[in-house]
Amino acid sequence: MGADEPPVAGFEQAFRHCHDGLAVVDGLGVVVAANPAMATLLPGWPGEAARGWRYDALVPASPPLAAGQWCLNLDDGRVVEVCAAAGECGVWVLTHRDLTAHSRLANRLSDVKAELEQTLGLASIGSWRLDQRSPVSY
Repeated sequence: MGADEPPVAGFEQAFRHCHDGLAVVDGLGVVVAANPAMATLLPGWPGEAARGWRYDALVPASPPLAAGQWCLNLDDGRVVEVCAAAGECGVWVLTHRDLTAHSRLANRLSDVKAELEQTLGLASIGSWRLDQRSPVSY
């Protein structure tokens, strides 16, 4: 973006190249604009052809439009977080972010925490010592 280029061009470039899926939806829930990342995040998203479709027809698991966030658990096992914010002129900006790796790490951390608590619980039962002189082998 050059000094003589209008800032709108920079915003359009950022919109197109953002890794998060971005959709701009009007007050009736109709898609006004969406970036290319939407097609990689949501199966069945029709790309450029999404313009003019109702968002809830393209993403049936979505709740009614309201400010806030929710997660979409996709059939392929991915988890996509959607953040909705009211924009100017009665439009909604919906940001879609793939949280699959984050969710898997959180689940693994929870499992490891449970294993650690179980191990610490067993360790508190008593004490033991390895007797290396004993002829018993297991």
